[in-house]
Amino acid sequence: SFGVRVVRLANLATNDSTYDGTNDYTGGNAPRFYEPPTVTIHDYGIHTFITVGIASGDRSTPLDVYPLTGREGMTPASALSGRPVNNVYGIIDRDFVKKNLMSLTDNQLETKDITRTGLRKNPQILRTGETRVAQIFFPTTGVGKGGWYRSLSSTSDGTEKANNSFRIKGGLKAFEEPMAITGNLIILVYDPQGTGIVAADPCLPRVVGETDRQTYCLPFGACLNSDGSIDQNKENHSGFETQTGTNCPVGASECNKNVIGSGIRSVTFVPTEDNPPTTNSCGKLKLSGNEQGTGQWQCTSHLVPTRWYERYR
Repeated sequence: SFGVRVVRLANLATNDSTYDGTNDYTGGNAPRFYEPPTVTIHDYGIHTFITVGIASGDRSTPLDVYPLTGREGMTPASALSGRPVNNVYGIIDRDFVKKNLMSLTDNQLETKDITRTGLRKNPQILRTGETRVAQIFFPTTGVGKGGWYRSLSSTSDGTEKANNSFRIKGGLKAFEEPMAITGNLIILVYDPQGTGIVAADPCLPRVVGETDRQTYCLPFGACLNSDGSIDQNKENHSGFETQTGTNCPVGASECNKNVIGSGIRSVTFVPTEDNPPTTNSCGKLKLSGNEQGTGQWQCTSHLVPTRWYERYR
């Protein structure tokens, strides 16, 4: 038989006044999740752990903070203000690998009721005295952070774009289940103020906003080289990406990058041409989009024996 044990890993309806003091996640501002998390298993040294990837967004009111005018028939009737930004979270579960998990008492668990102060905001930015990202979570002495989070409206260097000028706080939301592949966590983010596609005529019925793709590196929310240092070239393409100039539609000086399409959209992995095929190839995948696919992942067949024995007759 299989044992079942339910434990709250993290309480995200909490605040961090030191490193995230401009956002209040208590009461009615508590982050909301409508899709299941994405779970991945990792090894770091002697540690085996799970990273639970999940991103917040209030699906019941996707237009709660924008548009500011022309809201006849919309809910809420007036645009809200004072909302916190939505985040992507990576919660580290250190207990799942323990053989005696079912017999441990709650106060013997390492991962339980983690609050926001127990998480690391922007793990891709090292603080004074830090040399490796992994040591934030698995230090040689003491207790490491229980996970990480990054704002869906912040760039790879931690710059918050939801400054109520370029974007309104709380506008960017994640509505779809995160996808994990080859060390990447892919988040689809709805942006009601999105400017990556040509704006529709506001005097006609139209779809508001767009969906963009954001990528974060697993398991620590920062892209790393083989020696554990930050891979800045890869990290520069994480988080909320924008572009300027002629890359944007007419009338937009800065616009979203990695646009999937207008409105709230989802994507999936689809087969793509495997030409020329590699040895032991089981096909290639790309991320579907509104107009064309993105990226390419090679599938390779491997024979992994799980049981071996000799039998004599």
